[in-house]
Amino acid sequence: MRGFVLGLIIGLIAGVVLAVAQADRRATTDASGSDDPKGAVRWRLASAYPAALPHLGAGAATIADTVGRISDGRIQIQVQGPGQLVAALDGFDAVASGTVDAAYSSAAYWGRKSPAFEIFAGVPFGPDMATFLAWFENAGGRAEYEKLYAAFNIHAIACGVQGPTGGLFSDDVQTSGDLLGRNVAAAGLAGRVLGALGATVMRIAPSDLAAGFADKSLAGALFAGPADDLALGLGRIANIYYFPGWSRQSGLVDLMINAKRWDALDALAKAQLETACAMSLKASIADIEDLQFTALKTLIRGGLRVERWPAPLVSKLRGAWERISLSLAKADPTYRRLIQSLNAFAEDRAIWRELSTPRPAPH
Repeated sequence: MRGFVLGLIIGLIAGVVLAVAQADRRATTDASGSDDPKGAVRWRLASAYPAALPHLGAGAATIADTVGRISDGRIQIQVQGPGQLVAALDGFDAVASGTVDAAYSSAAYWGRKSPAFEIFAGVPFGPDMATFLAWFENAGGRAEYEKLYAAFNIHAIACGVQGPTGGLFSDDVQTSGDLLGRNVAAAGLAGRVLGALGATVMRIAPSDLAAGFADKSLAGALFAGPADDLALGLGRIANIYYFPGWSRQSGLVDLMINAKRWDALDALAKAQLETACAMSLKASIADIEDLQFTALKTLIRGGLRVERWPAPLVSKLRGAWERISLSLAKADPTYRRLIQSLNAFAEDRAIWRELSTPRPAPH
């Protein structure tokens, strides 16, 4: 799978680089999105993630550094952390209104705008990363993603990915009754599933998760994965890490740009930003494979228990997800169109995966 995904991203980068080579290289003041007489683009970017997070937190800075380098300093992005420009989860509204030029976050937090956003952040019991990215790039997912954001005066570029994550809890969770009334930090479609089983789902900024566990206002959290959970200090406060990652196998991390700022850029600047994001997305895939298990071993050595979600509870979680998705599809035409498209694509590719993947040798 890793070979397929990296090949897909390398192809994406090659296509964008070709666009760079063919783009109009004449940078003008009117096309730059800046009043600078030399046509420089100077933006402020609000990141939802603390810079210390090795996966999500590093993404925005990497994009800023990369685009600055490949544009020879013409595009300069100043990255600010949670609360420095706007509150961590206010990036969407700040970009839409033009309060900030850009933000870096996850569509998991925008379900109140449209539940369709949450599909792009990861689907419970959904397809793996290779299938999800193939749907996004080759089966209309990207066009729907851009259209959805454009309705809110935002141009979005997928600049990173999130892989599977477990659930961190302070106490054992063996049945759905153990979730009843417990405060759990979760976003997106997975949060809806936990809520359906009785958990009190809380929309909490990543930088506030540790404080929630410390003061016992949180009993659990589904966030990013071991590397970023470790960096937040959650392993010192939570006691148990539940796997597998039913809540998400793959999801995007988005660079949101105010639509007027984006439209003011010339073709070369747009291509340079797209190239930087493609490079960041490729790097984030490698980070998931490289960082997570190393961090998990550190968490285990620190005393965190790793357990499997009990099979009967997983069955209930799956049933709740199927009911929720059906309800959302009935109520929201955009959600219905997207989830049907993704599911159909994944079902077809599952046949190919079954045929093409060697089975384990019998013992």
